[in-house]
Amino acid sequence: MRESHPQPTNDEPESLRLGAQEILVIVGVWSFLALVAIAGRFLDPRIPGIAPQIAAAAVRLTLFEYFLWMMLTPPLLWFAARITEDDRVRIIKVIGALVAGLVLAVLVDAAIDAMRSGVLQPPRPRRRRAMPPDEAFAPFRRFQRVGDLGFVDDLMVYFAVLFAGISRATMLRARHRSHETVRLQAQAAQLQAQLADARLSALRAQLDPHFLFNTLNAVSALVERDAKGVRRMISRLSELLRHSLEEGASEVTLQRELDLLERYLDIMRVRFGDRLAVAIDVPPALLGARVPNLVLQPIVENAIKHAIAPRESGGRIGIAAARAGDRLVIHVRDDGPGPGGAAEPPGAGVGLANTRARLVEMYGTRQHLRLATSDDAPGTVVEISLPFRTEAT
Repeated sequence: MRESHPQPTNDEPESLRLGAQEILVIVGVWSFLALVAIAGRFLDPRIPGIAPQIAAAAVRLTLFEYFLWMMLTPPLLWFAARITEDDRVRIIKVIGALVAGLVLAVLVDAAIDAMRSGVLQPPRPRRRRAMPPDEAFAPFRRFQRVGDLGFVDDLMVYFAVLFAGISRATMLRARHRSHETVRLQAQAAQLQAQLADARLSALRAQLDPHFLFNTLNAVSALVERDAKGVRRMISRLSELLRHSLEEGASEVTLQRELDLLERYLDIMRVRFGDRLAVAIDVPPALLGARVPNLVLQPIVENAIKHAIAPRESGGRIGIAAARAGDRLVIHVRDDGPGPGGAAEPPGAGVGLANTRARLVEMYGTRQHLRLATSDDAPGTVVEISLPFRTEAT
C-alpha cells in the first residue's frame, strides 16, 4: 500500500515578489545616487580643470558602477528574502551571506577596475609587436587589489542592500501574518455565527414539537365535552403552527410576540376557563422592542403547568415589561405555590431549558433569565433581561 505524505504548504506572501513600483523605485534610487556621484566629481574643488575626454570617461565609469549595482539589487533582495524564511538566525545562513558578500564584492570591484582601465587609458595604435610580460599578466593584476582591501566599499554596498532586503522581507511577512490573522478571525467569527444559528435552529426544532404535543393533549382532553372549544383551540393552534413554519427571524417585536402569546392563551382559556386569569402590562413605547421569537410562550406554559393546572381554583399570571436604561426587563409572575412548593422544580422543563439556551446563544453574557419567589405574594417570578433595541440584528 502506497504511503501518502502531507505536502508542504507555501505560506509565503505574494508581496515578496518585486512589483513594478518597487522596480521603478530601485531604478530611481540608483539613478539619483549616480547623478549625485557625478555632480560630486565635477564640483570637487581639488580638481580645477578636467579634460573633456577625461570627464566623459568619469561619467561613463560612474554610470557603469551604479548601473551594475542597480542590476544586482533585485537578486540581492530575493537572496535576503530566502535567508529569512523561517525567522530563525542560523550560523550557516550568516556564514553563507558573508561568503557571498565577499565573493560578490571582489567580482564587482574587479569589474569596475577593468572598466576603469578601459575608459581612462587612451587607445594605443595597433601594431604587431611582442607583448611585454607585464602587459600579458595585466588582467590578472586587477585581483591584486583584494589584498589591498579595495573591495571594502563594494562590500559595504552589498551589506546595505542585503539589510534593506531583510527589512523589506521581515515587514512584508509581518504584514502578511497580520492580514492572515484578521482573515482567520473573520472566518472564525463567521463560523461561530453559523454555529449559533444552527444551535438556535436545533433548539427551536426541539421547542416546537414540545409545544405542539402539549397543545394536542389539551385538545384531546376536551374533545368529548366541549366540541366548540376544541374547534376554537384547533383554529388557534393552526395559526401558531403557520407562524412557526413561516417566521424565519430569530427576533420579532414585542408586539408580535404578545400577539402570538394571545393565541396560545386563547387555547389555554378554552381548557381552563375561569381558572386562568392573565394580566398584561406593557407600555406602548416598548412594543417595538426586539425580543427572541416565541420567548414568552414556554415561560407562560411553565407557569400554567405549575401554578394553574394543579389547583382547582386556578390562578393568575401577570406579564409586565419595563425599560431599565439600555435594557429591556420582562417579568412573568404567577400566584402558585412557588419553587419550593411545586412537585417538580419550575425550571426543570424543556421549555425553560431551551429558552435559557436560546438566550445564551443569541446574547451571550448580555442577558439573564432568573427564577425567584415573589416578595409581596406567593408564587414564582421569571425575570428576563435583554439589551434594549428596536432594530433587528
